[in-house]
Amino acid sequence: MSDERSFPVHPALRRRVRAQRPARSPGRRGGDLAARGWGGLFGGLYGDGWQDLRLDHDELAAAGTALGCGAIRFLFPEDCPVGAAADAAGFLAAQSTRQCGVCVSGTQALAGALAALALGKASALTHSFATTTVDLERDADSVAPSVILARIVRSLLPMDPELRQDWRLWRELWVRALRDEETQRFAVDLYDQLQEWVSGALNRGIQAGEFTDTDVAALSTHVLALCDGYGIRLMLSDPKVTSDSALDAVWRAIAAALGIAPAFPKI
Repeated sequence: MSDERSFPVHPALRRRVRAQRPARSPGRRGGDLAARGWGGLFGGLYGDGWQDLRLDHDELAAAGTALGCGAIRFLFPEDCPVGAAADAAGFLAAQSTRQCGVCVSGTQALAGALAALALGKASALTHSFATTTVDLERDADSVAPSVILARIVRSLLPMDPELRQDWRLWRELWVRALRDEETQRFAVDLYDQLQEWVSGALNRGIQAGEFTDTDVAALSTHVLALCDGYGIRLMLSDPKVTSDSALDAVWRAIAAALGIAPAFPKI
């Protein structure tokens, strides 16, 4: 987990956090750290008052938590606690030694359930792939439809740390959906919401006269498939695919179908 730090035993966390505060990604909202997770999944999440706790087993036990494996994760006000738990469970599932059924199936099932729960908090317009700092359609009445569409396309790819975290949750959901019918239905419903989101942007551009009339359902499906494919390559850190090349490739396919400029718009 990117926000983990190691601390000596006993110093007050408030002092140590000031000295070793995790770097924040550009554009993230919120001010002070809101909570932290103790000991991986073992110690749970702790909100108000965590800054004054000391790394002492007795003091942590009295506060209702524990050091566990010693990992500490900091959460900002905009971070989703369920997403943090899903991330931790996904890591444990991926690191399974596959020596028993509970470890192989149970941990993966838990990770998938948490991922589905985290993604289930999303709506059609500000779902898990959308950035946390802006409403992508906040100015839809004053900017070109191609700009709105470009923002959506960018949010469908793992272009920054927050979007990569969303992709980790999607990965867990995919794995779970392959084995569980209920999760499969949930994943298909999420794709329906994504397709409706993309289709809405396409229809807006067609109605405004900026886009050539086209089969909106087919093109929105194509856009999602392209973003899934390139997104996987980016998550694998495939040297043949960069963020810019993925974005350009997806946009060229869209531009050819809509009769617009092939260069990705300034968003």
